[in-house]
Amino acid sequence: MLLRALEAGEIQAVGAQQPKKTRIRLITATDADLEARVAEGAFRAPLLHRLAGYEITLPPLRGRRDDIGRLLLHFLREELATSGELHRIESPAPDGAPWLPASLVARLARHDWPGNVRQLRNVTRQLVVGSRGAARLDETPALEHLLQRAAPEQRNHADGERATAGRWARPESATAAPASPGSAKGAGWRKPSDVREEELIDALRRSRWDFKAAAEQLGVSRTSLYALVESCPQVRQASHLPPDEVARCYEECDGHIDAMVERLKVSKRALQRRLRELRLA
Repeated sequence: MLLRALEAGEIQAVGAQQPKKTRIRLITATDADLEARVAEGAFRAPLLHRLAGYEITLPPLRGRRDDIGRLLLHFLREELATSGELHRIESPAPDGAPWLPASLVARLARHDWPGNVRQLRNVTRQLVVGSRGAARLDETPALEHLLQRAAPEQRNHADGERATAGRWARPESATAAPASPGSAKGAGWRKPSDVREEELIDALRRSRWDFKAAAEQLGVSRTSLYALVESCPQVRQASHLPPDEVARCYEECDGHIDAMVERLKVSKRALQRRLRELRLA
């Protein structure tokens, strides 16, 4: 009944004789990898296809660190306006020292923020409340505990970002050293816009179309990799493969999924889902 409502835009109430048209717009959100859930049998493929009319991918804060400073300033202004102390961030102190230290902003920008925007907003509120009446915004014990609790690999990751920033900013004609699987986690997160099409295709080939391994090679999140694949016309998607081509490849490869992946050059999980849709598996 839910699938019919999403597909045809109509519902039939209990006891009613005729269906009724609906006038709704459905917006859904999740942080789960639904394609992986479908492959595991934990989410229905027909429902995913009906929900995915138009997709917007929102990377986590650690994948868009340039936004952390802007969001921090926005939340600070909101909290200070509520307490009538907006002048603290707009006017310098009598001794010339800024109320918001640059060193604190830098530490917050390097944090991975597993709770994303909500966590940053709550921490900002605690900072303002804990520093009320002070000449400058100081790190509270709770914030210090939060930042110190970061895993050693996260601190190495922040150092790696500074160390490799120049390498990523080199000219397009420079030859990139091949990334080894898993090395991206220690090299920092890249912006999807920094990944060139030929680099994306090379990473997919080297990883045998394993999206998780390719994302690690490129130094981007898996969500960002999906967005890159969708925007790259040279990369095929299993959901777009013609049924006759899939059926022919299935027969020629005797149903071996790995051989089909190599021939069709698509994600293994997505291909498995496509095979179930076509009732070939």
